[in-house]
Amino acid sequence: MTKRAAIYARVSTDDQAEHGYSLQSQIADCRQYAAANGLEVAQVYEDGGISGELPMDARPAGLELLEALRRRAAEAVIVYTADRLSRNAGHFLALRDQWQKRGIELHYVDRGKLANTPEGRLMQTIESGIAEFEREKIRMRTMGGKRDKVRAGHWLGIHTPYGYRREGKGREARIFINESEAEIVRRIFQWYTAGDPAEGGGPLSLLEIVRRLAAAGVPTTTGRLEWERATIRKILSNEIYAGYQYYGKTRLGPKEYDSQKTWERAAPVPRGEWTRVELPALALVTPAVYDAAQARAKRNQDMANRKRADYLLSGFLTCGH
Repeated sequence: MTKRAAIYARVSTDDQAEHGYSLQSQIADCRQYAAANGLEVAQVYEDGGISGELPMDARPAGLELLEALRRRAAEAVIVYTADRLSRNAGHFLALRDQWQKRGIELHYVDRGKLANTPEGRLMQTIESGIAEFEREKIRMRTMGGKRDKVRAGHWLGIHTPYGYRREGKGREARIFINESEAEIVRRIFQWYTAGDPAEGGGPLSLLEIVRRLAAAGVPTTTGRLEWERATIRKILSNEIYAGYQYYGKTRLGPKEYDSQKTWERAAPVPRGEWTRVELPALALVTPAVYDAAQARAKRNQDMANRKRADYLLSGFLTCGH
């Protein structure tokens, strides 16, 4: 009896750029393998631009494949190579064990059917570890390339921070200090950390800073005269004004909505794993002033947490306006 097989193909952005992998070539080779080995192709599942670090049920086509296998729509899975299935050793081994227990065969175009023997499982464990190692090396090279571009003056952010101007497009864009806006940024830090030197008073609140900017007719980046406290808070917390920036704050991973998993999202990375890049030419305030602003913001947050009362509907209802 001819076994039905599902073809699974995956390619990430890095794979396309560095190795020239394509979904079409993978699928063509998988179909050729199926014909040569007496397998009937029941369905093809394609994940384009999806990282191999994500578990199978966090990929659009991967989730469809799993659901098809649960319905017994196929008795075998064909992939071009092992790393097309996963670049995470833990994810791969869990998937392999699950399929083997259910009698689902796994076939690789480059070396045939996966052997369900002690020797075969040992080799699979070693190879999955190598795939994960290669993924980490790719990630490190990508981060290194970003750091080099930033040090060379390129700006990789989507939005240009207030106080700077952008020149160029895409990955070749650079940012430079916008002196008129930079003076406003320096004034905001001065007001928040030490107050107005002309008045001799203490530090100003976010609300008072908003009022002063509006009274002076200072426009926001969108041209509005109405500043928001959230905007001031964002300026005060942006480390680029102190002449450095962190990269690698987030990492793509699965997101769960109740019991259903869906595709990618940016998951926070522990602060100790962030990469710091020095940008002294873009500093608008001294590190001491920036640190003073962060210290005051933390004190204010601690005070607010102590004063906050717990009510029955706290966090569940918000004002419609």
